Amino acid sequence: MDIVTNIYPGGQVPMLYERIQKMFAAVSLIISVLLIAGCKSGEDVSNQPVQSLDNVVHVFSGRYLLTTRGNVIISRDQLVHNRNDQEGSNDGEVSSFVKIDHLDNVVKVVSSENRNFALKENGQIWFWGEPLDYEQTGLFDISPQLKRPKKFPHADNVIDLWGSDDGIIFKKKDGTFWGWHASYCRVLTDLELVDPDFASDKVLPYPWLANAKDIGNCVTVLKQDGTVWESRDNALHPIIGLQDIVEIREEYPLDQNGKVWTWGAADQKPYPVMDHVLQVSGAFALKDDGSVWYLGNNSKLTAMKYIKEIGGNAVQVFALSKDGKVFVGDQNGNSHEIMP
Repeated sequence: MDIVTNIYPGGQVPMLYERIQKMFAAVSLIISVLLIAGCKSGEDVSNQPVQSLDNVVHVFSGRYLLTTRGNVIISRDQLVHNRNDQEGSNDGEVSSFVKIDHLDNVVKVVSSENRNFALKENGQIWFWGEPLDYEQTGLFDISPQLKRPKKFPHADNVIDLWGSDDGIIFKKKDGTFWGWHASYCRVLTDLELVDPDFASDKVLPYPWLANAKDIGNCVTVLKQDGTVWESRDNALHPIIGLQDIVEIREEYPLDQNGKVWTWGAADQKPYPVMDHVLQVSGAFALKDDGSVWYLGNNSKLTAMKYIKEIGGNAVQVFALSKDGKVFVGDQNGNSHEIMP
């Protein structure tokens, strides 16, 4: 005799018990379906297209937008490239952007050759993706299905972050600098010179960056005293003629008087390329009149007006206007507002 028949003579189970059985069966079915769906999708992220760019507060690297909630929005392609050459192209529209799910409270986003990195308010670094075709387009061709962002290990209490060749350089609250997969940027130790793979997968201290204020294209370093140094021949060398520099992006130092400089060979004297500049990002400059310029040939991106912030790389730039509009432009002088 089973337990139910023993408790309820005649084997008659009350209606309440039958309902409970059906309820548990339904719940089990739902859980099974969710588990199967989870196994199929793995850790892929949906990353739905965004509907509006009204809440953008920062722009980074000609690739990323940051919202008021610290969410990361990423462009899916090179937005300006061949915009008018392809019939039906939606380049430059909001549908060309997706929000990276499971990632919030972000304050800065950078890229390496193969990954995306986000610095969060709590000092953690998170990473995701496997960008492709960097050498072809100068930008990252992101697959629609990205892996879910994950916490980067051995990197807590971080206050700043830079992208490098295939990794990152970051600064901690204690003032120390660290790097991962950034051997191209390092002043290598004797052991690393003998065995280049020694540091290939390790988070290592970068003591040679002590007193650094900013990092350019990973081989140029701005120190606290306003001087710029270049990494070559496995040592840091000062760029003679550069002083009172406040920031450096790529190979374009910006001095405290709003003048942008550059230089060619290591023994070539630096020379000015533009005045009245507020910000340099990638190969683009924001002037004090709210206009945006490409530094490669001093060309103006005419559609961009009343701009308060830019975020660029070598070939493309995002611009955020004072009234919250978002623009995109490129090294060929093309520019336009990203329309909803």
